[in-house]
Amino acid sequence: YMGDVVVVEARDRIGGRVHNIDSDGVIVKLGAQFCHGCCNEENPLYSLMTTHGAFALYPKVLHEQWLERGRALPTEWVAGIRDLFQQMTQEMMDGVPRDPLHDKPLSAVWARAKETRGDLTPKQHAALDSLFYSEIAYCAEGHQLSYRDTGAVEIIDAPDYYVGGRGYGDLVELLAHRLVVHLQRVVTNIDTSAKPVRVEFSNGSTMTADHVVCTLPLGVLQHSLRAAQLFTPALPQDKATSILRLGMGDEGKVILYFERTFWDPSVLYFRHPLHHNFRICHPFAMTQDPNEQGWLYLMTPPPYSKQLGKLSDQEVVQRHMEIISEMWPTAPATTKFYVTDWGTDPFSRGSYSFIPVGASMLDVKRYAQPVGDQLFFAGEATSQWDPSVLHGAYASGLFTAWDILKLLHIPLPTGVWGVRQYSERDKPYEEELRLSRS
Repeated sequence: YMGDVVVVEARDRIGGRVHNIDSDGVIVKLGAQFCHGCCNEENPLYSLMTTHGAFALYPKVLHEQWLERGRALPTEWVAGIRDLFQQMTQEMMDGVPRDPLHDKPLSAVWARAKETRGDLTPKQHAALDSLFYSEIAYCAEGHQLSYRDTGAVEIIDAPDYYVGGRGYGDLVELLAHRLVVHLQRVVTNIDTSAKPVRVEFSNGSTMTADHVVCTLPLGVLQHSLRAAQLFTPALPQDKATSILRLGMGDEGKVILYFERTFWDPSVLYFRHPLHHNFRICHPFAMTQDPNEQGWLYLMTPPPYSKQLGKLSDQEVVQRHMEIISEMWPTAPATTKFYVTDWGTDPFSRGSYSFIPVGASMLDVKRYAQPVGDQLFFAGEATSQWDPSVLHGAYASGLFTAWDILKLLHIPLPTGVWGVRQYSERDKPYEEELRLSRS
C-alpha cells in the first residue's frame, strides 16, 4: 500500500546518515558501511539485499595488527591482550544488574575490572583501553554509558559484514523508488491541534496530512525539544522527558587515501598500543576491490571525535598523520582526505543513539509510541528491536507503517520479513520493561 505518501527531507539528498560520495569514480562511505548481525533471517536488511541480489557482502573477519615505532607487535602479545579483554568483558557482562536502581557508569565497571588485574603494565593498560574505547565505548564516553543496558543494542546473534561497492547507497535508492520526495524542506512546526495535521517549513510553505511519521535523528529532536519548538501542542511531558533522557553518540571518521600502500594489504584493522584516538579499518583486506586499494578509514570514538569539530579538516588530518607516522615512519602524505562531523551537523547532531546511565528501554518504548492517531515516530533511536543500528532503523519504519495500516483497517502483508517480529517487538525487553516500571 503506497497511498498518498510524501517524504520531506531537510538535506539536499536522501539517505541521512547513509552518505556516500564519489571520489574520482571511487565510492567513499562517510556514513553506515557495515551490516550488523548479517546473513541471518532476523535481519531485515539482509533479507532485503539478498532478495534484490545486487549487493556485495564481505565477512568482517578479525585480522589485526598493532604497530609501534614502525614495528608490528608480536602476534602472541596481541593474542594475549585479546584473550584478557575477552575475559574482562565477559566478566563485566555476567555481572550486569537487572534492577534499574542499581545502574552505574560503564567506565566505573571497566576501571574496576582493570584494578583486579593489578599486574598490568602501562602498555597493557593502554592496549586494553584501546579495545574498550573502540569496541564497547565507541559511540559515547564510558561515564555516560549505562552498564545495565550495554547489552541492549543488538539481539541478532550473527557476524558483521561489510557492504561493498556502492554500499547502502543502492539500498536507499531502492527504498525511495516510486516515492514522492521533497528535498531541502526543513520542518519548523508540526501542528496536531486539529485535523488534518499541518506541517510548516522554513521556506514559508505548508503541507497537510492525515498522519505524520517523525523520523528526525534523536539529536535533532532533542535540540528542538530544548528550544521548545517543532510540536503544537507540545509533546506529552513523560514522552519528552524520555526522549531527552536518551543519549546521542558521536563516532566520527577520518578517511585517508594514499597513492602508495605502506601497510600489510591482508590486514583489516590496525592499532597503536598507546593511543585509543582511533582504529584503522582497511576495507581492501575484505573486498580485494581495486577501488578500495589505498584507502584507510580511521574510526574515532568520543571524546576525541568531539574535538574534531573544533578543528579544520587539515588540522584533523595532521593530528592523525602524526600517529600514523609513529606506526609507519615511511608513510607518505595523504593525497585525499574526508572528515565527518556528524555531531555538529544540524540535520543529525550525532552518529547514533545509546542508552545512558539513568535511562532504560522504557524510555525507548515511550519515544516510539504515537501521540494520538496522527503523530508517529520511527528511527534507530525508537527501535526496541536493535536500537543504534541501521537494520533497527529500517525495522522501526516498517513497524510504524504497519501501525498506520492497522489504524486504517488495511490488512497487513503476509509472507514477508517482519510479520513475526512485529508481533514480538516488545518480547526481548519484557522483563526489563517490567523492572523499569516497578
